[in-house]
Amino acid sequence: DGCFVINPNFRELHMAEVPLSPLAMPLVRQIQSLLRTKGHGLFESLATPEIVTEILKEPYAVTDAIDEELVEVLLNPLLTKGADEVVFDTLSYSAGPLPEQQLSDSTFPSDVPVWVVYGKDDPWTPSGRVENLAKVCNNGDGPVERVVGLEGAGHCPHDEVPERVNELLSEFLDRLDGAN
Repeated sequence: DGCFVINPNFRELHMAEVPLSPLAMPLVRQIQSLLRTKGHGLFESLATPEIVTEILKEPYAVTDAIDEELVEVLLNPLLTKGADEVVFDTLSYSAGPLPEQQLSDSTFPSDVPVWVVYGKDDPWTPSGRVENLAKVCNNGDGPVERVVGLEGAGHCPHDEVPERVNELLSEFLDRLDGAN
């Protein structure tokens, strides 16, 4: 068994992450609630190939990876009935365990190796937080064995530099194979 993580989600709107959380979270929750009740028209106006393409240009360091096929693969599910509710649920999830908490929890098996791969040019995933996973979760005997930051990759390194991600994944699988 093993766990290969690509770009962990730190949920920057998590109540543990928001500065002055007791003051800010009621406002954040109001905005989330407003989106749920009044945001459907906004969602529909944003769920277009042109807008999705523009949104992807922010987290993708390799913008050549943004093509019609990628936009279609991401957009088609967004056009199904109820998709807006799922997106609003995702945007409203501001509780629950963070990656550091999950990986350092006593119920996480310490004998399951974890490798974390992320794009160093991802504006949505803080590099320092990812790099810190090895320190926070390791304590000498934790599961995080390796953290690899990929230069020139953004939020979706598996799309942007698939050859580098696949090479690391193969190396990880070989490591697991050698452990058996």
